[in-house]
Amino acid sequence: MDESIWTEYSRKKGYIAEGLFTQAEIDDMARWESLSQANKATTPKPFASQFGTVKAGDIKYKDLNNDGQIDAYDKTYICRGDVPTMSMVLDSRRLEKTFIGYDVQGVAGCRTCIER
Repeated sequence: MDESIWTEYSRKKGYIAEGLFTQAEIDDMARWESLSQANKATTPKPFASQFGTVKAGDIKYKDLNNDGQIDAYDKTYICRGDVPTMSMVLDSRRLEKTFIGYDVQGVAGCRTCIER
């Protein structure tokens, strides 16, 4: 089985939240946007462009590729998914010295993601 297809199928991608915007951050961005183009080139942007109009209390997402905007290129793997990456069985009947017959089964490498 192709590992890249399996990985894409079983893992979940999304944005990483850095916290919530404060009114001070919104005010800093408004001041930065009012600067001239020459001043914008020398003054760092307070935060990456987010989705739509940002208000205090909105979720602040991490700009993973540092391009100054939040877009599909900032998504990353945030959850392993609910498909196990490993399964195991211990069958005592296959062992040489068996006193009590038992089977143990288990899975590993999975996590349930909560989706809305």
